[in-house]
Amino acid sequence: MDGVRELLAEYGQVHDGEVAERDRHRLLVDVVAALIRRTDPEATVDHRSPDEPAVFFELAGRDYALTVTTASGTAVAEAATAAVRAHDRVAGHNARWVLLCARTDGREVDDALRAGLPAGAVLLDRDHLEAAVCGLAPLADLIRSAFRRPRPPYTPLPELLLQEPREPASALALTARPPRPDTMPVAVEPGPPTPPPPGSRHHTADPGHASGS
Repeated sequence: MDGVRELLAEYGQVHDGEVAERDRHRLLVDVVAALIRRTDPEATVDHRSPDEPAVFFELAGRDYALTVTTASGTAVAEAATAAVRAHDRVAGHNARWVLLCARTDGREVDDALRAGLPAGAVLLDRDHLEAAVCGLAPLADLIRSAFRRPRPPYTPLPELLLQEPREPASALALTARPPRPDTMPVAVEPGPPTPPPPGSRHHTADPGHASGS
């Protein structure tokens, strides 16, 4: 599923009302895996429970595990909770976790859904997925950007595309730096005293006069 037309056709089947839910999940996982393989050809897929991570890949030396949920509407919160529990059971602790709510757009992502994510995880929605399907941005790039600090666990697509997170000023950057070697002060040894100019009076104390003799 490398061609754009084939990918779009596969993604179109996801929204067919006659597709069984299990088949819909498998289609979405295959679409996501095809998008990730554009960046990491070695990405692997494991079709297990719909609640468990299904796509495993590597980006810039980091391991990632991605869970796809097909729930929509009021069922999204329950599906996300089940995905969090499944991730805690089976996912490696060293892998960054991505929860993709593939049928939930950004307007439906509420505070409860965001708060349910474990530390170090990010949430993507349907907007992120369709941006990748349409070629607006590679899915791998969106994932890496979503993990960029100090972003929150969920960042809407427009902010992810247009704004870079502002890094707080580092305390180390405010500390005084030692001078460079070429600016270090050089110690100068004292030389002979400078003689007085001609015609100037230079009095030397007379020991005898000083004692009153």
